[in-house]
Amino acid sequence: MSLLSVVAALALVVCVLSTATPGRAAGFDPNESWTWSASEPLLDSGTAKAARVERLPGGRLAALMVVAGSAYGQASGDVLVTRVREESGTWGAPEVVPLGAESPATRTFDSFADSAGRIVAVWAVKATTAGQWPVRSVSRSAGGVWSVPEELYVARTDGALGDVLEIAGIAPRLVPFGDTVTLAWATVANASSSRVPVTDNPFRAKRWTAGAWGSVIVSDGYGSEAFAVQPMLPDTTSIWANPSQSSRTSDGRISFVYSLYKHRATHSMNHPLSEGFTGPNVANVWDGIAERPWDATSTTAWVMHLDPGQGWSAPAKLVVSGESPVSCAAVDLPTNPPLAAHWAEWKAFSLNPGITTSCPGEHSRTRSASYAADGQLRIELDYSSDPSAEVVLNQFLDEPCDDPTPTSIFCFDDWGSTDWGTDWPTAGIAVAPGASRPAAAAVRETSYGADLSTRVGTTSGTVTVVGVGSTIRFERAGSEVVWTPDAADPTAVRVQRAFAHGADVAVFYYRGTSSTSDCGMAVLHGGTMTVDGPISACFAGPDAAQQDVIQLPDGRLASINGKLTRSPVRIYGPTSDPTQTPTSPSPTPSPPAPSPSAPTAPAPSSPAPAPPASTFTATAQPTVTGKPKVGRRLTARPGTWTPVPATVSYKWFANGKLVRRATSTKLRLTAKLEGKRISVRITLTRPGVTTTVRTVKVRGRVR
Repeated sequence: MSLLSVVAALALVVCVLSTATPGRAAGFDPNESWTWSASEPLLDSGTAKAARVERLPGGRLAALMVVAGSAYGQASGDVLVTRVREESGTWGAPEVVPLGAESPATRTFDSFADSAGRIVAVWAVKATTAGQWPVRSVSRSAGGVWSVPEELYVARTDGALGDVLEIAGIAPRLVPFGDTVTLAWATVANASSSRVPVTDNPFRAKRWTAGAWGSVIVSDGYGSEAFAVQPMLPDTTSIWANPSQSSRTSDGRISFVYSLYKHRATHSMNHPLSEGFTGPNVANVWDGIAERPWDATSTTAWVMHLDPGQGWSAPAKLVVSGESPVSCAAVDLPTNPPLAAHWAEWKAFSLNPGITTSCPGEHSRTRSASYAADGQLRIELDYSSDPSAEVVLNQFLDEPCDDPTPTSIFCFDDWGSTDWGTDWPTAGIAVAPGASRPAAAAVRETSYGADLSTRVGTTSGTVTVVGVGSTIRFERAGSEVVWTPDAADPTAVRVQRAFAHGADVAVFYYRGTSSTSDCGMAVLHGGTMTVDGPISACFAGPDAAQQDVIQLPDGRLASINGKLTRSPVRIYGPTSDPTQTPTSPSPTPSPPAPSPSAPTAPAPSSPAPAPPASTFTATAQPTVTGKPKVGRRLTARPGTWTPVPATVSYKWFANGKLVRRATSTKLRLTAKLEGKRISVRITLTRPGVTTTVRTVKVRGRVR
């Protein structure tokens, strides 16, 4: 996988089915005071090098942490520590699996749990041989029994890029589809200056299902495309060893995009003067072998897919325009050699028709590839093409080749460069969802860049979430909301994860770089298209190996943070029980019948049905006054509404966490709040009117 693919891999496609629990409305309901629970630490001490959380059947969770083995009695290496949280909220004892003497490489750990509760984990370690990275795996049965770690394959690079870039290309990634995960790799990756023979069938895969890995699935054959990969003798065809790997969440498809290279070192021309000549070029002599050779080469872009339950597809050439790869036609030169006795003939020939040779064809070399949020495979490449490209020898013959001191470059067999009609250093081509290759003539002079948007399916339709500058944009058919985490901070925002619950969407985002980041959470309420946030939470891209978050069946979220001491788990959910529909009271005994002399009261009439609920309309929006300084006081003002609210309630938050006993219109800023962002949630109620909630954020942090 290329580094751009990895960066592009930060562009996620998330399809989440909304869930609901009986008695609870589906959605991150602000009236239920959704918040993060207290931390539940899992380790005795220290932090985790990698951390994942997986959902198990029966409302259980499994937390997986890679930690130093010394904390668990190991002389060297790391161990995998797993703890299972029961539905009651209690955690089981640590399950410790030694991972061997070599520690897992940073950011290569991945895991998956199937519907039966089986777990599989994979990681890579650095071998002593440069450029080799053994990939290993361990599994847990549904009954809680761990296997012995096994080696799946050895990922290879050229060993010249350094650990960070090499890991970006070889890190194993599990691609799930149902209860099966697929692990695919290239025999050589991230080696931009190396090539592998096309006969090596350079792509491999394994599938894990029902607790066990299957046999290796090898790419093989070119089918109807075989004619396009035949080598131009005497050289062979090879593949650039830096393919881009991408996967699509919606259907589990894995795609490799790569470049096929064909090369002929020099181009010789048939001529009586060079008949019988064999061997290397002779300097400054006409011998039919180019003095400064123009290499006859072609590089073409290809794609190969692996779909769930299938083997590798036949490779498909990406750029299809009806032309063959570069193949230079022979020049039909005059029969006589270019010597003084025949100089007039050669001079006339050089002027008309000219000494050129046709090299029609095209060149396309892939640069990066990634799946966009809409399921489209977008590929960037450099591209050149012309059905009538020519290589010019020399048009200006000033002297015959047997001149005592020839200066004509032509007599030294010099070639010019190819005259391409189309030459795009940055081009793009896309494979539509459901297709295996692009349409004919689909290449364009364009740059896609990384698709950083995320799509989630809600009960109100699909919502697209994307960071735009320092804001987050939520888009749904017919409506759009732009939300700013901090109006005073211009740092670009990246959306890392998004989860749907009912019509609502919870988003994790971060700002900054690998050395400094600011992360948080926001919730879009789909019914009103309003946003609550920032909420104190973190799933930052630069530290993703140590952090994870998943969604539970009832809509709650569970996160683990291996960066923090003891690797705590927290649950995001409602803090109050949902209001239950009251049951009908038991009938009371009937009173004695009145005496005949007592008047009988008329039976009460049935109450009129309640009119449909209306909504509040603001004539002035809520505000907060005061400066965010320690010792000062902030005051919330509810705004002006029609109809007038019967009750207005307030809840103050610091970094998204509820401030205890802060439920009045005023908040005194104590030293404990220094450095935090303050917001207030204002709730308006009135019988017969839909409850309205507004959140007002205070600009800047408390100083």
